[in-house]
Amino acid sequence: MFCINCHASNIENARFCNRCGRSLETVSNKSRMTALVLGVTLGTLGAHRAYIGKYTTALIQCATFVIPLAALIALYPWQTTSLLIIQLSLIGVSLVGNAIWVIVDVSQLISGTMTDATMKRVAR
Repeated sequence: MFCINCHASNIENARFCNRCGRSLETVSNKSRMTALVLGVTLGTLGAHRAYIGKYTTALIQCATFVIPLAALIALYPWQTTSLLIIQLSLIGVSLVGNAIWVIVDVSQLISGTMTDATMKRVAR
């Protein structure tokens, strides 16, 4: 069994790395069902990623959803038709990208292959 932190070789049933002392358990203590419910209900806001400890990507995921919508609401009264079409196209691309990201994350949660911030599978 290899340590994901220092890549040292350890005996098969070891619980901690002999070199760096890091836990060798590969399953996260986060609930897969909780992450799945958050992913399905609040996935576009990155709630499931924040729950499993991936705060940076949770913030990016939230921003790709909130910023385009806020821009549409804030700038709509001042738009000409051609600018509105361009803006709606960019917002659509951002929201579709966010939706694809959520679908991939939910698929990983269902299959049990998503990892938390410490690279442990969210499988409980």
